[in-house]
Amino acid sequence: MKGDIKKWQLTLQRDKIWDTPHHRKIQKKEAKIILKWLLSLNLRKYEILEIGCGNGYVAKIIIDEFQHNNIEFTYQLTDLLPECIDRAKEELATIKHGNNISFSTLDAYALDKFYTENSQSIIISTCFASAASYKDVVPLVSKILKPDGILICDFVNHFSPVIFLSKFHLLLKYFAKSSLSKHYHFGKLGIQKYFGANNLKLKKSKTVSVVRNPLICMFNKSVPGNTF
Repeated sequence: MKGDIKKWQLTLQRDKIWDTPHHRKIQKKEAKIILKWLLSLNLRKYEILEIGCGNGYVAKIIIDEFQHNNIEFTYQLTDLLPECIDRAKEELATIKHGNNISFSTLDAYALDKFYTENSQSIIISTCFASAASYKDVVPLVSKILKPDGILICDFVNHFSPVIFLSKFHLLLKYFAKSSLSKHYHFGKLGIQKYFGANNLKLKKSKTVSVVRNPLICMFNKSVPGNTF
């Protein structure tokens, strides 16, 4: 399976590269939550792979905080669309960096072709419908994460009143058996079950807003022999 480039290019045009004041407001809230969770790990060095970097704003907030506090890090920004990589480069143009920040196009469905098994420490994937939350991508994310590695991703809150009432007919299609191989599970219990089956233990979660904004979650890859 491959990422649908045409679909996301149309979505990008419709949503203005996910770079409206509304999108940035949500991204800023998510970035603050992500930073809190990351810093609580108290790592000597943070090695981050972002899958679906969009406009690069989340990465910029995280990197700014790391640099301000002299925290050692590497950060890989990836996206299916070259347009997003170009926008992310513009967003981070004012940040001084060396080889610790990189940009590349990447299809989430080919993660295991670009990264070796158990090679990534921290994976971040947001932007309202994060690439890492797709069902067929979750096993690949788990495969490339190191044992005890961290995944932070968000999920569209389809059960919020605004989305549920406006897109009820589409939600019925999401529940259809023909669609289950592509879309992620709904609800916290479904997320726990499916990600848990792929050795990803839900450790933290937070709803960014009660109305329609994303649910953001942090998972920890189980260590062989560790039953939590």
